[in-house]
Amino acid sequence: MPKGTRPWTLVIVLVVGFGLGSIIGHPRPASALQPQPTPQPATQSNPSPKPYPTPPGPYPKAQNWTLTVGPDACDVTSGGKKVPVAVIERGKHSIRYQSNAGQLLGIVFHAPPTKPDAPKPFRNMTFAGTDSDGLYKWALVCDQPNHGCLTGPALRGSAGGYYKTDQILEGKTCDAGIIIQP
Repeated sequence: MPKGTRPWTLVIVLVVGFGLGSIIGHPRPASALQPQPTPQPATQSNPSPKPYPTPPGPYPKAQNWTLTVGPDACDVTSGGKKVPVAVIERGKHSIRYQSNAGQLLGIVFHAPPTKPDAPKPFRNMTFAGTDSDGLYKWALVCDQPNHGCLTGPALRGSAGGYYKTDQILEGKTCDAGIIIQP
């Protein structure tokens, strides 16, 4: 084998190996592997969802809320008093959720679909599919256990009325609800 052939062969093998290694060795981002589902408006094959019935009143006045969940997922209080339904005014009030003892907390809102481009009730929520009644599920993950999480004001495009919520605390789920007033 001539002396000049060896470096070229080595260079070609290295370039091909590096190219294949960079293609094979770098996984695609998670978002490319599992795209987020897009909410779909009601159609004939996807009939209009049925809303959850609004629980009977009287209701508290609309305000900003700090809701504490725990020690059980069904225990929702504000200032030490049980809150079966929190009432907020769209665009004005928000809800701060926190766990009672620093546990990881998740909140899921069951929302009626509105415009396909803005169906979520609050800004920083993640689409989590639809429930058995055809309502959109929007997740609010409270990933800072001691600091809770804040919904921010209800978006202007969100539907008014009763929203069923699920509190998920230490793997247990329980229902509650909020009312968004226009």
